[in-house]
Amino acid sequence: MVKRSRGFLSGRTRQLRSGRKLTVSDQVREYKVGSNVVIALQPRRDGMVAPRYNGRHGKILDKQGEAYIVSVKDGNATKKLVISSIHLKEAA
Repeated sequence: MVKRSRGFLSGRTRQLRSGRKLTVSDQVREYKVGSNVVIALQPRRDGMVAPRYNGRHGKILDKQGEAYIVSVKDGNATKKLVISSIHLKEAA
C-alpha cells in the first residue's frame, strides 16, 4: 500500500469551508499600523498562514505590499507572520 500524502491543508478543508462568503469589501479592506486583529482564515490559499494560527489575536506591525506583518504570541515566543488582508478581521 502507498501511504497517503499529507498536504498543507490536510484534514482542515472541511473546517475552512464552513465560514462565510468572501466579499469585495473583505478583499480591499485596509488596516492601520498598530491596530489589533484576529486571524480568521478564509478558504483561499494566497497569503494564508498555517492553520494552527486560526483564531489567534495579533497586532499589525507594518504593511508589506498587499499583505500585513502581524505579531502573534506563540507560547513564550513572539512571531511575525505575513498575512493577506482577506485572512484578517478587526478585533473587538
